[in-house]
Amino acid sequence: MNSTDTLILEEKTRMSQSLLWDFQRQYYYEQGPQAFANQVPFYVTCNPFIANVYAELIFSFIRDWIKQHPQSVQSPFYVLELGAGSGRFSFYTIKRLCELLDEAGMKSIALKYVMSDFSRNSLDFWLNHPALTPYVQRGVLDFVLFDIEKDKDIPLRKDNSDPLTNPLVVIANYIFDTIMQDCFYVENKQLHESLLTVTTRKSNTQDGRVLDMEKVNVNYTNHRIGDNYYNNADIDGVLMSYKEIINKRPFTFPVFALQLLQKLMALSQNRIFLISADKSYCTVDELMTSNYPQFVFHGSFSMTVNMHAIALFFERLGGGAFFQSPRKGIKTSVCYSGFSLNEMPETRRALAEHIEGFSAADYFTMQFQIGEVCDRLSVQTLLSCVNLSRWDPHLFKKLYRAIHDKLKTADQTTADYLRLNIEKIANNFYFLPNAHDTLFDIALFFHSLRIWPRAIHYYEQSQRFFGERHESVYNLALCYLENNNKSKASECFRRALSLNPSSKDAKQWLEHIENVN
Repeated sequence: MNSTDTLILEEKTRMSQSLLWDFQRQYYYEQGPQAFANQVPFYVTCNPFIANVYAELIFSFIRDWIKQHPQSVQSPFYVLELGAGSGRFSFYTIKRLCELLDEAGMKSIALKYVMSDFSRNSLDFWLNHPALTPYVQRGVLDFVLFDIEKDKDIPLRKDNSDPLTNPLVVIANYIFDTIMQDCFYVENKQLHESLLTVTTRKSNTQDGRVLDMEKVNVNYTNHRIGDNYYNNADIDGVLMSYKEIINKRPFTFPVFALQLLQKLMALSQNRIFLISADKSYCTVDELMTSNYPQFVFHGSFSMTVNMHAIALFFERLGGGAFFQSPRKGIKTSVCYSGFSLNEMPETRRALAEHIEGFSAADYFTMQFQIGEVCDRLSVQTLLSCVNLSRWDPHLFKKLYRAIHDKLKTADQTTADYLRLNIEKIANNFYFLPNAHDTLFDIALFFHSLRIWPRAIHYYEQSQRFFGERHESVYNLALCYLENNNKSKASECFRRALSLNPSSKDAKQWLEHIENVN
């Protein structure tokens, strides 16, 4: 970069105090759920499969806790999701968790799932989302504005500030990698803070704002520090432990995540069950491969989080952590305090099956590969994959064309299998801006089977969320006509013509109906 065109945005600044975080906050604050429709990747932590993993873990934990503490049924079990964003993961998780409780005869258990975010746009989106409304009405779902980085108090309960009676379940997906962190360097058992200098081209700014975050450059300068860096005994204790753990390596330190956990522990009598999926370093061996963090921008930015430090924090307070064995992709971690997993047999089983077993990372790898080779697979295999996904609309969208084409030559049993289960996909539909119209695909499926009432229902649902388009209104008219409702068919053909006046088919059908009448 030419020095005459270089603009120093900040120089030798502690990472957690960098203006980069201000850019991050502004992006999410302005975008709200729209961020997830544009640039922020989120499918890996927002699908029915991973939601089932979390629901099974939470369900098992609640059952274990009730067995150990029978009186706990008299108080609510709170689940706090940090940075719920689009709300899609929340929907899948609360839906599955309610199913598990109902199936186990535990409908009377007082569950309160709390979605939180610092963006008012997100909260307004949730409040008006039809998929979430039934759970609000049931009394198991609530929404709060909470700024992880700035708020001192967590408004978990609007009517009571006393500590929770039962442990607090905390969900943190792709959160710790996007909130303020610091960076340090260890050499010969001496800790150094790694300070940031951030630069860009002058032409990449306008009115004091960076235009393209991908054109920002970050460099580091190390400066030796003492033992009481944060003036917080537990957090400093974790930080200082790295003098003995690694050497001649930089590492990130999730200071704001640890401060948040201290707040949550104060709220829950130090009893927490944390589930987190993130890009993370979980072991010393992984930390020994780390370099200075590179800011990965996708509208916002993220970096790999040091879950090893979070585990040390829990262990320091008498708790522990469970990490899945190393594998490529996102890592799901569980940390806990205030109890021992030795006393929680169902929770241990769920961890072994859903975290160490076929995990969310394994599912993500599988669904990606299936999408790449779907044309070469049988329709039975494709439907088995959709079933394994717990009838995920996103995977169904990827495989829809292959399934549609192969069903034409499939046996009746296979066709019936999809017919009997496809509405599970519809029940998992969660509208987002720029979302794919899964409801239209399902309507086409029933249309092709000549099941007119179901086709009509899903064409109308498609129009409810995505508005009227010529193709959906025209198809709806055909279904009404086949279902012997000529007045509705005529009405829809007229609407189709208004949307596409050049449609000869709509005009001919309308003339046919009028001539017959």
